[in-house]
Amino acid sequence: MNTDHFLIDFLIGVVAGVVGGLTGLGGAIVMLPALGLYHGYETRDQDRHHVFMAASMIVNIVVALSASVQHRRKGVVRIDLLKAMIPAMAVGMVIGVLLSSQSPGRWAVVALACFIWSFCVFTLFTLVKKLPQRPEDARTPHWALLASIGLGTGIVGGYLGVGGGILLVPLLQIAGLPLRHAIAGSAGVMWSSATIGAGVKLWLLPSQGFERMDALEVAIPMAMGALIGAALGARLSHKLKLPLLKVVIVVVLSIAAARMVMKPKTSAAAPPAASATELLGLLPQGADFVVQPLEGGIHPVGQQFVVADGPADLHHDGPAEKPGLAAPRP
Repeated sequence: MNTDHFLIDFLIGVVAGVVGGLTGLGGAIVMLPALGLYHGYETRDQDRHHVFMAASMIVNIVVALSASVQHRRKGVVRIDLLKAMIPAMAVGMVIGVLLSSQSPGRWAVVALACFIWSFCVFTLFTLVKKLPQRPEDARTPHWALLASIGLGTGIVGGYLGVGGGILLVPLLQIAGLPLRHAIAGSAGVMWSSATIGAGVKLWLLPSQGFERMDALEVAIPMAMGALIGAALGARLSHKLKLPLLKVVIVVVLSIAAARMVMKPKTSAAAPPAASATELLGLLPQGADFVVQPLEGGIHPVGQQFVVADGPADLHHDGPAEKPGLAAPRP
């Protein structure tokens, strides 16, 4: 494992954890743009984004499970909510992952950028108009409504590679839950659904030309950093001015999303190699040539000539009229 990559991925996890602890943002919305900007996508199809999605979903498991344990200790987890949402969100997550795995990475990158921009607009809106505050003893919404929210959020989360907490918390608030219970319910649902989604995503990576270890090498340092960052962010949330911080985060995420959708530069395509027939046509006529198959690259090295139809060793008895195309027989 590259030491520099390990350190940078660890720091990305720390930043994602701090931002999540401060503002309640999902870590994936920070991790995915950061991974794309640092590691790059290599090709114009940006298929390596699938590796980053798998890594992000693995980190979501660790962070959401840790948060869920803390909420359970505080007694704000509603079991009836989890029973209704976990199966539905798990099904949605599998559907979303399967859909993303059948599409080029470029599509998921553009979809994620649009999702980030939408989230930024929503965040600015909530700074002006707060979501309704529900009493702590508010009733749990009907199971059908919760299942619908879980299914839809799972599909979006699975396709984008995010945990879904960014959608779950406001949707549960709008459905009638108090904020603390919405956050606790989101964490409780996410770690279980993210486990299923990450497992499917990892399983499908080889079919997209990547190794499962590619995602694990990114996920392990990020998870370590995210756990540290989340604890730090939770403490800082009581000391910093969150409205101003949210504006800064919105600006940074908007710029990162714009950079994501810019198509990566790729090296110019190499000119096509000459065929054996074309190469022989350039050589002097009437000479005694011997063509022998050899192994080599697409360039002349001594007496080796590699052509599109196969490598050949070209000899003749007289001097070559076109220097560099043939060499005298030794």
